[in-house]
Amino acid sequence: MNDVVRIILMTIGAIFASCGLILAFTRKTAEINKLKIFGQELELSSPSLVVFLAGCGLLIGPFLIPGNGPTPTPSSGPMRAPAVADGAPGAKAVAPDRHIEVEQFPAPPSLPKTKDARGIDTRAGDGDISTKVIDGIDKGNYAFETAMPFALGRTYRGRLNYDHPANYYALTIPANVHDVEVNLENESDTLAVSIGYYDAGGNPVDSRSSNIPGANITAALPVRFGRGYIKVERSPDVGPDQTYRLSIYPK
Repeated sequence: MNDVVRIILMTIGAIFASCGLILAFTRKTAEINKLKIFGQELELSSPSLVVFLAGCGLLIGPFLIPGNGPTPTPSSGPMRAPAVADGAPGAKAVAPDRHIEVEQFPAPPSLPKTKDARGIDTRAGDGDISTKVIDGIDKGNYAFETAMPFALGRTYRGRLNYDHPANYYALTIPANVHDVEVNLENESDTLAVSIGYYDAGGNPVDSRSSNIPGANITAALPVRFGRGYIKVERSPDVGPDQTYRLSIYPK
């Protein structure tokens, strides 16, 4: 029973009890009843007694009936789950009602790819690495055993002379590459060269040459998967210290 109903019943009970007392003192009938309240004896007629007792019942009854408490008022805030004691069956973790600030970190810079689909190293250093010329002069690459490592897609500068008429380069061929394009740029007007490809055992596979002094060479060579060698050799009847630039690309 809520407070509103209790107040209404108590008001009605007070009215009934008052009416019963008024009837007791103003209306006398043959049937008289005696009622003792707090040591006082009252003479009441039957109708007034009924009205008085009904009013007292309505006045006192709400106090004997337990109430339901105040009616909850709707809240405009978000509904929250009731708290459940830790360890109780069905207990679930409830997120605390607080704002958590998450520090945002900038995304790491994307790194450039080191190789393209042809297997060419395309990393950038001081400018485009594929256009940087690697110095291969006087590096001791005068035999298969001392061949200078050669990366596909790079450009190397070498020198040939009477003492060292050939330069050797070691390269690794990817499995998906079956032919390479060899470009030799002649820096000496008197240099005539030949370019040969050798397998891992030093056996010749194919070669290209030019007998025209100072001519450039652009040719396709078949290659094999794995380790191999490129040999650049000068003609024996030309002048000393001829230089060149060599680049090799997968086809």
